[in-house]
This record gives sequence, C-alpha cells and structure tokens, in this order.
Amino acid sequence: MLKFGAMSWDYRSKPEEFQKRQVFSSNQWEDIAESFKASGYVVLSTCNRIEFYFTFEDQNAQSSGKTHHEHIMLGNDALLHLFMVAAGLKSMSVGENEILAQVKSAFDSHVKAGRTDKLLSLIFRKAISVGKEVREKTGISRGKTSIPVIAVDLAGGHLDFPSSKVSVIGTGQMAETFLKYLQKRRPASMTVVGRNQEKASQLASVYNCNFGTISSLQEIILDSNAVFCATSSRNVIVTADMVNGKHRPQVVVDISNPRNIDTELGKEDAITVYDLEHIQEISQANSGLKKEEIPRAQAIVNRELQKFEVKLAEFRADELLTKSYTFAESIALREINRMMKEIAKGMDPGEATRKSASAMVNKILGNYTTALREAAIRGDKEMIAKLQAIFQ
Repeated sequence: MLKFGAMSWDYRSKPEEFQKRQVFSSNQWEDIAESFKASGYVVLSTCNRIEFYFTFEDQNAQSSGKTHHEHIMLGNDALLHLFMVAAGLKSMSVGENEILAQVKSAFDSHVKAGRTDKLLSLIFRKAISVGKEVREKTGISRGKTSIPVIAVDLAGGHLDFPSSKVSVIGTGQMAETFLKYLQKRRPASMTVVGRNQEKASQLASVYNCNFGTISSLQEIILDSNAVFCATSSRNVIVTADMVNGKHRPQVVVDISNPRNIDTELGKEDAITVYDLEHIQEISQANSGLKKEEIPRAQAIVNRELQKFEVKLAEFRADELLTKSYTFAESIALREINRMMKEIAKGMDPGEATRKSASAMVNKILGNYTTALREAAIRGDKEMIAKLQAIFQ
C-alpha cells in the first residue's frame, strides 16, 4: 500500500545542508527517489525552500531516509507540512502568494515529466486547494507578504524608480518575480542578467527589458542605480572590487541563500545593502500584525486535513480492492489456461474443472488462511473477528 513522505530544507536549516541540496541535479533527485523505491516524487525548489515529496511502498523508508535527512516526515506529518507550506504558514514571509504558485508549478512540471502517481496527484491537488482557501477566507496574505515586494519597497526608499536604471541578477522564479514587481514601478530601464543566456533572453522578451550575460555583469552593475540579486549560486557573484572606487549603485538587494553579494560591499557609505536578514525582520513584523489570521489559517488547514484523511482512506480501499481483483483474476486466468491444456491432453473436462476450481480457491484464499491461523496462534481476537467478517 502506498504511503506519503517528505523531506524539507529551508532558510532555517544549516547553511551547508541547504546549499548542498540547492545544487542537486535531476539525476541526484532520481537517485534519492530510487533509494526510497519511490512510486512518484515532486521536488519543490525555491530561493528559501527545498522540498522532496514522494510516495513509496518500501517499509524501510525511515532507515533509507537517514542518509539524506534526519527529520524525514511520513504520513500525516508530511501531509500537514505540505498543506502548511501551500498555505504560506511555513514561509519566511507568512502568507506569501508566490509559494502557492511555486507548489503548483513544481507539481505540474513533475506530472509532465511522468514522475507522479495517483496518490501524489490527489495530495497535491488538495494542498493547492487548501492554499487557495486559506487566502480566500483569511487575511493571511493581506499587506506586504512577498519577499520580492518587501525588497522592492526597501529599494524604493532610496531612489526614484521612474528616473532609475535597475538590474536583476538571476533567471529563476524569484528573479522573475522581481521583474514582475519592478515593471509595475516603471523604472527608466531594466536589465536581467543570467548564466543561462536563453532564459535571460526569454525573460527580457516577456518583461520588455534588456538582458545581459555574466561576462558583462560589472558593466551592467556600474550602470545601475539599483541591483537585485536572486540566484542559486553558492558563490559570491558581486564582489566589492567590482564597484569600489567606481560609479556605484545606490542600493543593492540580495535575497540569495547563500549570499551572492560581497559583505564588504555594504561597508561602502554610498551603497545601501539589504539581504535576507533585513527582509526577514520586516516579514516577522508583518507576521505580528496577522496574529489573529494565523490561527484562522491553521484551523482551515487542520479541518481540511481531517476531511482529507477520509478521502485517503477511500483511496486506499479502492487501491486494495483493485489489487485484490487483479490478484484473483491473474490466478483465475493461469488456472483456466492450465485446465485447457489438461483437457487438450485428454483429461476428463469435469475432473479438470474441479481440479482448476480447487487450485483457484486455495491460491486466492492462501494469504487469508495464513493470516487467520497466525491470529489464532497469537490469540488475536480482534484480527480473527475482522477476518471472519470478510465472509459474513
């Protein structure tokens, strides 16, 4: 019977653990899925969160998981975690809308890649539904909840966007979110920079801006009034040497984890630097204003989780019935084929039929018989009653 599990690393994890998973290739995630004998899996990867959700039949998933993460979640714990993530209750900025879109995008991409199964589809569709309901029925997402929005607002306190040139380093989801919100501020010009030139070009086309490569990064930075950085790089991208003693940007915002902006850069009096710590302080203050909304959101999550447990029970019953019928039909087909061969060899049809029917009964009820005998030996009256009820 399929079970559900999850592993999670986020902005609160040890930096070395988070960074290690942040650069995992699709092949590495495939290897992890194989170690669990996963029936299906979904990887959710954002600037501040990396999640691995999977379904499995291997009873030893707990011991397998210890090689990857000491706090693996199984069953209802994993379900609750996913629902809380989709609802924005696990985010650095509580109630952020981006995470729900990211959950949906991760699920859709894995469906297209053929890496999901019926149980994962059932679970993720429910999680997305819960995330939508929380935002519709509570004020959890009111105000400034998005990390990029908070970051853009911070930068706006230091410059006039309509007369400013801005650049965005990165081509991932968070970088694209920067472009979306910056576009609304109507800067004088906007440039996206990335290692993947094709992706940078695509984003530039969508958001009607310029694009550049990492090789031209210094030139673009020095020509910008504001720089926004959101990449998955594990190394510093913007060094102090690139801007010190030159025409410098007024403000630099880095939401990358680990940090991609040289810490020495912030020591320049003419440059204001914001990183995740600054944004986290603001998001926590915003969360404090939602004290009444958070319990309401949690109540919706808990209620929907209880309702979903019934749905899961129905799913597992259908799964068991399907396997039972498939098991019985496969035995019946084998015995009928064997019976036909015996008749072809000259065996009396009546005798061949009786022999085949007896074999079917013995093989189909073999596991039931073994379970009943073992329950009797243990004195397990509850199990005996359940097995007896099957044929009453």
